[in-house]
Amino acid sequence: DMQERLTHAAEYTYVRFWISNPHSAAISIMLQPVKDGTNCTLDAKSAVLVRCDGASVNTETSNASGAGEDTSVVVPAGFIGWVSYPLSVASVSLWNGKTCSLAEASQFKLDIRPSAPAVSEYYVLDDFVFSDSTSGKVRAYEYQDPKEEEYMKLREELDTKIKSYLNVVPEVQNYPKYDPIGKKNIKAITYEGATLNGKKTKVFAYLGYPEGAKAGDKLPAVVLIHGGGGHAFHDWVKAWTDRGYVAIAMDNTGFFPNSASAGMGGNDWTWGLPKGSDFAQEGYANVMQTDHFATSDKPIERQWMYHAVVQTILAHNLLKNDPAVDPQKVGITGISWGGKITALAMRYDQYAFAVPQYCSAYLNESLTHNGKYCKDYPAFNYLWVAEDGFDKIDYPVLWLQWTKDTSVTPNTNSLCYLHTKDQGGELSFIMNWFHGHDWSQQIVYYYAD
Repeated sequence: DMQERLTHAAEYTYVRFWISNPHSAAISIMLQPVKDGTNCTLDAKSAVLVRCDGASVNTETSNASGAGEDTSVVVPAGFIGWVSYPLSVASVSLWNGKTCSLAEASQFKLDIRPSAPAVSEYYVLDDFVFSDSTSGKVRAYEYQDPKEEEYMKLREELDTKIKSYLNVVPEVQNYPKYDPIGKKNIKAITYEGATLNGKKTKVFAYLGYPEGAKAGDKLPAVVLIHGGGGHAFHDWVKAWTDRGYVAIAMDNTGFFPNSASAGMGGNDWTWGLPKGSDFAQEGYANVMQTDHFATSDKPIERQWMYHAVVQTILAHNLLKNDPAVDPQKVGITGISWGGKITALAMRYDQYAFAVPQYCSAYLNESLTHNGKYCKDYPAFNYLWVAEDGFDKIDYPVLWLQWTKDTSVTPNTNSLCYLHTKDQGGELSFIMNWFHGHDWSQQIVYYYAD
């Protein structure tokens, strides 16, 4: 009924809307009346800006939309209040040069553009009305998702479930048939993960020890978390055992090796627990594969990231309770998606050190596809924002990234560093590198040592 309402516009002095821009960058707004299908534009110099405390703000304009000078009004960073246009102002057509009054329009369009990317990730626009006043009822300051209450309940359930595993030492089974060839100090095992549909999940892992390790040695240890397309890598385990660490690398996407020679190739691994498999067992379920946070609004047990974080915590518990390990010297490192899992595990658990590689937290600030995941799935912002637990970190963290990474942009790890620098956080950017399952960067081992 917009057109019907517009027929009464002449009875009022202003067209007014509420805008909240709580961020550190301005946004430009162009109000476009539409008459007979033709977009028109207003002289934004006539706009009146009034803050919610009643104070007026000097009107600034821009050509942010490209429609011409003075066509967009600039809403300053931090502005919360009303923007009003006098109804008497003539609007100029973008196409044919004819003029019309606001009261002649059939609809309005708003062209809204932030002045900086990944800064104004949301604003509140509300209360679009005709009025004789340049101010009205104070509206919402921040965006409120209509499912916020539902998502908050999911988050509460998520936290409760994950924390219930913090002191659980899972049952382990050995599979010597799958011990990696030529690495006698590395064993193929499975351990129990989080429950799914009333069944325990089964997690495959390689668990390795330095040569000659024995109970009482008080050795350092590390949890190794692979990224997308990866698996439990025994070569990665060996890289750490050769340095004197006990190490565990699990497959966090429900894959199991086809043989003792399984390596990095996809054909070396099979997803699931089909009948006849050496790993199939009555009463056990298999976890789902990576879902890019698409299930963030689903029941907790149906979310892949939940299982990945619990698997990580349980692997940590295995190491802490290993008689050859010093429980105060267990660290964690993850690559790509493994870096995200690492950052989320850090929200709940305590480590001797942590090294997320490539990806970690502040994902919604990334200028790549990772930033899109967060915006595509609103529940992500309630359940899987790792940085909301960084204030509790009191151990060394190395944020490690390639300078030309296309998975997440450098600003994300910069923000992680700034959030944790007072608690021991450090930041390292590597040039002439690549994004992949690469554990050759010696800075990781030096940092752990």
